[in-house]
Amino acid sequence: MKQFKFSIIVPIYNVEKYLEETIESIINQTIGFEENIQLILVNDGSKDKSEEICLKYKEKYPENVTYIKQENSGVSSARNRGIEFIKGKYVNFLDGDDKWSLNALELIYEFFEKNYNNIDFVVARKRLFDAKDEFHVLDYKFQETKIVDILEDYNFTQMDVTSVFLKTEVAKKYKFNENLKYAEDAEFINRILLKKQRYGVIREAVHLYRKRSEGNSAMQTAKKSKSWYTDTIEYFHKKIIENSINIYGKIIPYVQFMIMYDLQWRIKNSNCGDLNEIEKKQYLDNIVELLNNIEDYIIIEQKNISSKYKLYALNLKYKNDITNDLEFKDGIFYYNNLKVYKIKNKKSLFKIVDIELKNNTLKIYGNTSFALPINTYEIYYNTNIDNKTKIDLFEDKSKDITTFIGDKFKSYAYNIEIPLGEINRIYFIFRYKNGIEQNLDIGIEENNSLNRLLHKNMRYEIIYKRKYLAIKKISLKNIIKKFFKR
Repeated sequence: MKQFKFSIIVPIYNVEKYLEETIESIINQTIGFEENIQLILVNDGSKDKSEEICLKYKEKYPENVTYIKQENSGVSSARNRGIEFIKGKYVNFLDGDDKWSLNALELIYEFFEKNYNNIDFVVARKRLFDAKDEFHVLDYKFQETKIVDILEDYNFTQMDVTSVFLKTEVAKKYKFNENLKYAEDAEFINRILLKKQRYGVIREAVHLYRKRSEGNSAMQTAKKSKSWYTDTIEYFHKKIIENSINIYGKIIPYVQFMIMYDLQWRIKNSNCGDLNEIEKKQYLDNIVELLNNIEDYIIIEQKNISSKYKLYALNLKYKNDITNDLEFKDGIFYYNNLKVYKIKNKKSLFKIVDIELKNNTLKIYGNTSFALPINTYEIYYNTNIDNKTKIDLFEDKSKDITTFIGDKFKSYAYNIEIPLGEINRIYFIFRYKNGIEQNLDIGIEENNSLNRLLHKNMRYEIIYKRKYLAIKKISLKNIIKKFFKR
């Protein structure tokens, strides 16, 4: 029986539009397809022309292509079936619409051979293509090619298998959980990782993950399925906690970070799909239970949610509005001595949306997005000649955000009129309930035509300076000159 360096298992379900592109990315690998790669195509009951494509490549490369057909049973079943036919030293599970960069396998083989005894799997960078063109949000793991120790690099979360190559001898000891419709790959790979503790990351090898422009991939439609709200928590989140306790005697930071990484997307979700009220309550109870297994600093360190969602997660965890217990100093909010929220040097919190200069009066409309109850702070404007003037904020319901359990983040706007006279600068000030103040940076609403020169008329120019608005009074001589040029 011929032996290969690699086996690539591709579960296939109605991907005729992409399948050839996926297969060609494997055939064209620089390491050499016919000599070194086995391609295992598992048709999971496709109803389109996927089988026709598979058979075409099976006929063209009979020594390399293994074709398996089964009734539709899900991606986990398809991957498990493919494992039975592996002939390669290393194995990868590639989705039927994804690709590999052409030198990926060559780079992975070289790294794996050098580090065989230290790791059970290697991970490549993940780059999105099609609807998006960017590296994955976890790309910070790939600053350098190295071996990761999850007890040290606890934020180096690994949740997919499509960008992973495993030792075949290890993969064959495990099966994908067929009860899981979502996170089945995260559960599988982390069962392996918790035992080994280390894995390799290769910066130069790239897995190309298709973010479909149609929005119809399994991950893109997950939030519409009840399984995402129920089974994933039961068979992935809770199971990985149990595994960590069994192996390490505690929930290690790596596991906490990984669960919180996944929860952040759930907390940002605006609804609970088709869950009924009883199911919503159970889902919320499960979220709170998971949060209570995560240290505060792990919640705060998440990189893909804003401060308001981090504070909201802490509120859920403690079943209390923790914003009442924040300490504010030097433009930063602290909770139990942990930095949770910064307003200093952030121009996203106080924005100008529109500006109008009429005669000697400056009219400004804008919005704010402070992650705090409205009764805990006030906003003022100050000028070079006047005392502070309080700005009245009003709710802008069009920008309110509803959470997954129906809570609301209220949005606030302002509308002010400032007589200019001899004013040459306008500052904006945040004042917290403890009396401490912080000068605000000024933001400009995205996609707005406002620029550095915000506005001008015959008498004034309004210039944006980020820390303040500069008011430039036009001299009488220039006014006369402009008048006669009209």
